[in-house]
Amino acid sequence: MTVPHATLDHSRPSLIRDASFIRLCLAQTISTFGAKVFSIAIPVWILADRAEGPAALGALFAARTTATSLLLMVGGVLSDRVPRKVLMVGAELVLSATVATLAFLPSDVPFAAILILFIVAGGADAFFTPASQSLLFDLAGADRLESANAISTLLVRVTGLIGPAFGGLLVVAIGIHTALLIHSSTSLISAVAVASTRHVVAARSVAPMNARALWRDASEGIRATMTTGWLRAVLLSDLSQTLFAVAPWFVLLPITLVPQGAADYAVAVAAFAAGGLLGALTPLKWQPRAIGRAALLAQALFALPLVALALHAPLPLLAATVVIGGYGADLGAVLFVTGLQRGVPREMLGRITALSYLGSVALLPAGFALAGALALPVGVEPILLTGVAVIATATSLALRTSGVAYMGTRPQPPLTNRAS
Repeated sequence: MTVPHATLDHSRPSLIRDASFIRLCLAQTISTFGAKVFSIAIPVWILADRAEGPAALGALFAARTTATSLLLMVGGVLSDRVPRKVLMVGAELVLSATVATLAFLPSDVPFAAILILFIVAGGADAFFTPASQSLLFDLAGADRLESANAISTLLVRVTGLIGPAFGGLLVVAIGIHTALLIHSSTSLISAVAVASTRHVVAARSVAPMNARALWRDASEGIRATMTTGWLRAVLLSDLSQTLFAVAPWFVLLPITLVPQGAADYAVAVAAFAAGGLLGALTPLKWQPRAIGRAALLAQALFALPLVALALHAPLPLLAATVVIGGYGADLGAVLFVTGLQRGVPREMLGRITALSYLGSVALLPAGFALAGALALPVGVEPILLTGVAVIATATSLALRTSGVAYMGTRPQPPLTNRAS
């Protein structure tokens, strides 16, 4: 699977003057804001107003994640078959209706009813995610992908930082159920914004849409992933690091720092977020030709905070490494997504995106559980150093695979920045 590198299209406006791209970013940003409000309102509702307790909260989020995992490949297949903005609008409308229903439920409604609504929300997530990533490619075009993904990621990261604070204020000021209605309205606004983007003509399958055809399309995507060396290598590298390095980090960081004081933990979380913002900004000015190599090496910087935490480095040194790790994580993520969008055939982008995202959705909870279970019997340090070894091994193996450096594209001279 080899595709030519993008060529510049000077007839199009820059991204910041592209109304459809701006509307897509608005949709993603406001959807993220609503999700952050939701992430505050639901735990307060379940833990403060109901009797089921923490186990019920875990069951709700597990149900949503499971539904997303089971339906994600279906969402990817449909993203390659039907107009992507139609899929996104439908997912946002379903999510809006689901959250509005939650908002109007009485506090003593049977828990099973809430669980069913969370499963529906997880299904909506499964259709929204691959369509969103694929529509960004459709609107930005291959030559503007680095800048497009950087802008999109930056807006989502900033919203992710301020969203929980606003969510907490809303829950306190107007109550849980009204805050949920605000989330429902953000999904409606997101749907309108996506619906107003320009129509994109794309080659799509004309085969009948039935269960057999959907299964055939899904199998084709999995087969393409497994038989394309560079694609298989980068996905396996990403998934192994998610399970053994990224997930344990987010569990072991509070286990190590909170006993020293909440302030230390807050500093580390803020340092990671700050580094991530810098990482998301970098592709606006730096667009490497060997995008796969750059993505892998950037993500390998995440090993530094793992080493610092394992060695119990002083807080200033730990914070410095966390900034670097956050920088590498988000820079690598933007470059990885860009390379995937550019290196994968357009007609299979939804399915490949779904497979990539499925690994993170499925393996993060497993990594959380594994790290939590082993923290006491094995110790924090061996788990963190195992993560470092996995990062080094996975990165080295991936870099040695043919086609990884350019993620399936033929190298060409560097592209001119089109973001401004």
